[in-house]
Amino acid sequence: MEEPFLDLTTYTDGITAGWKTGDVYRLIIREAPRLFHASNREQQRRILRRRPPLTGTPWDAFLAATVEHVAVLHGHRPPERQVAKALRIGAQRADAAGFQYIVTMNSDSVPAEGFTDGFDVRDHFVETRLTDATETGGLFGIRFN
Repeated sequence: MEEPFLDLTTYTDGITAGWKTGDVYRLIIREAPRLFHASNREQQRRILRRRPPLTGTPWDAFLAATVEHVAVLHGHRPPERQVAKALRIGAQRADAAGFQYIVTMNSDSVPAEGFTDGFDVRDHFVETRLTDATETGGLFGIRFN
């Protein structure tokens, strides 16, 4: 079976070349998911492993979010590099602006790789253990009967 043509570099090249906004929306929202869906499981894995170049525009985040959404809908975990980058950017912006960036995720979902610039996500962990074994337990001090 011939692989459906889904190369995310095609989209980033088009964005860099100045494709019209309407065309970019149409291609990312309609064409990319359709081509991903038409691919078999191994082809989908290969598509997700490829790392397209960044355009330096807001389209990078839009394309990444679309790919992550489509991957999850098809039973794939999002590429670790995307999760790692989102955690790093969130932590950096929170530190710079003095706010708290809250992420809830299972410990087995924290990416093992994909972090750059000496960023260690564990430096930002605040572990919360939920228990109803004591009177002070519950969900952030709230007891449910």
